[in-house]
Amino acid sequence: MGRPLFLYPNFADPPKGATPGAILSGGDWQLPLTNLQTRRYRQTARSRHTGASATWFEFRINRYAELRAIVLGAPPRRIDPAVVP
Repeated sequence: MGRPLFLYPNFADPPKGATPGAILSGGDWQLPLTNLQTRRYRQTARSRHTGASATWFEFRINRYAELRAIVLGAPPRRIDPAVVP
């Protein structure tokens, strides 16, 4: 079972003009990853298979923003120092 992660404020929406937003990429998706950015909760992203190479994604914000997070569960196993400033 995965670890629930709650981020606020919401930067998950796609960018619109000067409004910051997220760009989602990575993995191998049968149903598009951009479905996670819609308000229709019935739309889902579905990976092509359950392997680790297909089920990951990257979340990039198009400008500097402060994020606050609540993570329930064990800390991640690895943090890439090239990504964390």
